[in-house]
Amino acid sequence: MASPGGARSSALAHPVPDPPGPFLHLDHSSDQAARAADTLAARWEAFERGRRWRFFVLVPALLLAALAGGVLDLAMGFHVRLATWYAPMLVGAALLARSATRPAGRAGRAARLRHWWAPPAWRKPLASCREMLAAWADPSDQVRGWIDLSGSPQPHQRVAGWPRHGATLYRDVWCRLSIETRRLRLGLRAIEERLVLPGGRIRRRWRAHVVAVAREPYGRPPQLRAPVPGAAGRLQILAARAHRHRLSLRLKTPRRRLAWADLAEVLRVAGASVPLV
Repeated sequence: MASPGGARSSALAHPVPDPPGPFLHLDHSSDQAARAADTLAARWEAFERGRRWRFFVLVPALLLAALAGGVLDLAMGFHVRLATWYAPMLVGAALLARSATRPAGRAGRAARLRHWWAPPAWRKPLASCREMLAAWADPSDQVRGWIDLSGSPQPHQRVAGWPRHGATLYRDVWCRLSIETRRLRLGLRAIEERLVLPGGRIRRRWRAHVVAVAREPYGRPPQLRAPVPGAAGRLQILAARAHRHRLSLRLKTPRRRLAWADLAEVLRVAGASVPLV
């Protein structure tokens, strides 16, 4: 279980993210995996509340204390700088506090006030993963993999062979899970691609690769059918291929989400046994 202070797993060779974000390593039964995701979300929500409190209370208090030092010297009328000497130290402490309370899960150093007030970048994708994990409630089901919401881009996410024509491509595999039940083996990989163009323009796209293998403990597994490419709720099916009891899907997903309800319906129509949503 990751915490705000230790947002990385030592078992995975990930470089140190800057800034940090939620990281969840899973090797649990399904019910324990859902509780682990809920606990991680609760810890990071508490961390965000504390971060905002420190920024909006501590930083103004230090700046006001620095200003009060100069006012105090003027009010005393000694024409000697006594309290004013502490003003630069208080301003420096305010700058350090500002840096220490900058938002987590965002790329680069946030410099504007709106970055401190904006919702955390990890909240929606983590909520999407929690929604998916909550659907698998059988303790006999196994969940393995990881969810990495430390933010994009990171140096290790730069795609080899770039930049090209002045543009740089980052590929962030932020979710990689394997769920195994008695009737289904599901592998899922969610990707965010971020293309940084000359002039600071940014283009993003979100994709997912899903592999479903039907199982039957007491007989022959059912045949899976490939859905027709096209819109499927909030998902876009880019390519689908089925061979006997194996189905491979390449999807275009909403912004940093998995759209589990739509994916479950696609798998159910294809003949796979998935839990009710």
